[in-house]
Amino acid sequence: MRECFFSFFFPPCLKNSSVAVIICFRKLCRVGGGKQLITREDLKIMKFSELLSKCGVKPTDTVTVSSVLNSEAEAVLDDLLEDLTGFLAPGMLIMPVGKNPDTQVPNGIFDPRNSVSGEGMLSEKFRKMPDVVRSLHPTGSLAVRGKNAEELAAGHEMCISCYSAASPWWRIFQRSGKYVLIDCGLEAAAIIAAAEEWAGAAALSKRFLHRRIVLENGKRRRVKIKVHTGRHFFNYPRIEDELQRSGFLSKGTWEQHRVIVLDIAESVNFILQRLARKKRFFAARRKGVYLKKS
Repeated sequence: MRECFFSFFFPPCLKNSSVAVIICFRKLCRVGGGKQLITREDLKIMKFSELLSKCGVKPTDTVTVSSVLNSEAEAVLDDLLEDLTGFLAPGMLIMPVGKNPDTQVPNGIFDPRNSVSGEGMLSEKFRKMPDVVRSLHPTGSLAVRGKNAEELAAGHEMCISCYSAASPWWRIFQRSGKYVLIDCGLEAAAIIAAAEEWAGAAALSKRFLHRRIVLENGKRRRVKIKVHTGRHFFNYPRIEDELQRSGFLSKGTWEQHRVIVLDIAESVNFILQRLARKKRFFAARRKGVYLKKS
């Protein structure tokens, strides 16, 4: 009976679409006065946390997530966020919520309570959740949830660069966590940009940018910052195969989305050693890749 009901509501062209299944599943659960006719287990949809477990992520880990999931149905993003926060409740969940200095800091004023994330809808939903702490760096803030979240995010606004060795990124590295990329490659892995700066290989803007941060008490604090230039991130994927062969990187698929799980400590140490031998490793041009000057 259940299979017939499923076939009636789902055309053959949608049966292979996991996103469509979830959207319609939400509607089916409301049919018949709220009676649940089918379950997630019936549809055999893998939870994101199950994939993380297969890639070696533990609930007690510190996990940083970058995602470009913007066009998904809101219900899909809500389910993913609920799964992530539930699975990592004993640990710590972090999402970058900065990246775009022009849209995030209009007129040079950064309001951490109202400035939207420049890293996709998943991170925007996450930063609005209760118990989420946002660091105060005007162009590279982080949203953090978990034990000692305030301690990890503290002092970010005092860093000239959001990736400096005094920033939360250094503390993330020290916690030996995982970096999860959903539907994006290593070019979106901010921890690589941080490692590049720690190795003295990053290209920073020559001039300071002056910004004002709106504090919790409503007062404004003036800060001066520098940002990464040179677009080195285009070349970050060139180490993907080496990281995978070394066992520092795992790949998987969830809901037709590509997922990369990076071991932060091992990957950063690998990158620092590589940059020690060749400081301009990520700055070098490759065939088919043109690095624009900022």
